Amino acid sequence: METHDPERVRGRIAAFPRERTWLLPALEAVQASEGWLSLESLEAVGEHLRVPKSEVYGVATHYPEFRLARPGAHLIRVCTGVSCRLTGSLECLGRLQARFGIEAGQTTADGQVTLEEADCFFVCSAAPLVEVDGACHGRVNPAEAEHVPVWYRFSRAPHAAGVARPSAPPELPGESARARLAHLVEAARRRARERPPIRLLVQAGSCGAAVGAEEVVKALRTLAAMRGLEAEVLEGACNGICYGQVAVEVRREGWPRLTVTNVTKDRVPDLLHALFSTEAPVSGFDGVVWADASWRGFPPAREHPFLRGQHRVLRAQRLAHLAVPVPGDARDRPGQRELRGELLRSEQVVQGRG
Repeated sequence: METHDPERVRGRIAAFPRERTWLLPALEAVQASEGWLSLESLEAVGEHLRVPKSEVYGVATHYPEFRLARPGAHLIRVCTGVSCRLTGSLECLGRLQARFGIEAGQTTADGQVTLEEADCFFVCSAAPLVEVDGACHGRVNPAEAEHVPVWYRFSRAPHAAGVARPSAPPELPGESARARLAHLVEAARRRARERPPIRLLVQAGSCGAAVGAEEVVKALRTLAAMRGLEAEVLEGACNGICYGQVAVEVRREGWPRLTVTNVTKDRVPDLLHALFSTEAPVSGFDGVVWADASWRGFPPAREHPFLRGQHRVLRAQRLAHLAVPVPGDARDRPGQRELRGELLRSEQVVQGRG
């Protein structure tokens, strides 16, 4: 592992305003960059933010996520949250302790491996989870845990990438907001016209990433090219079907929107053959079609075991109920104060993501 670099630490925290409210984010940034918080790093953070050393040290020792000792070249963390405990994470931890001859919280004598317990990775649908060099691996059984070195990353993990820095928005043509919006709309339409007829969107949120979304993306791209399919394979975010990861959304002109669940890289050849080499019902795969009727063996959402009991409320329906106009145009959007007043007068609770 690289040695501590004071200049790199100072460069990392220089972007933070010199106010004590930035103490926690600054410590997180330094640990993401260095892998741990050295005494010199703590002093540098306190000096930049004008916070006493005692307060910096108090915060760093309060949160178990902060690491005050240099980790090994490879960092292995086993989730011991409730879901992972119920599905075997403690057995995985025991196997790892036996394999490396250390307890949780220790580093091997050669400085190669640090083993830690983690409270929760918040990827419960993929339990049990083991994080290796910053990458989560889900549904790990004890036998797999013993072969954890195959997951090692050989960059300075888990903090090789550090923390992303904000970038300036691109310059758009046009002198007014309306002109710039028109430019964005036309650019989106142009991309849509140039898009291949088949789109495969792999759900690569936290749950998907933990159970192999990256490998599914690679397999889809490779095999689609080999089969001559005009397909665009994209990495998406969470679609809410955490239990069914890795999920692949399929879009093709003339087809209803389709989501196939529990896809693995080994089953990608069968999936592509079943979807695009025949028009027969697709067998051997679970999923849902976002239409009123079943399609090629996939049930509609209203008949799907997981989705049929859910009541989806569109924003338009909710706002109509509140007598608030649907903000289809930015000029029609109600002001924050007016919308808040409508919500309070309605005595309704509005929930949702984003």
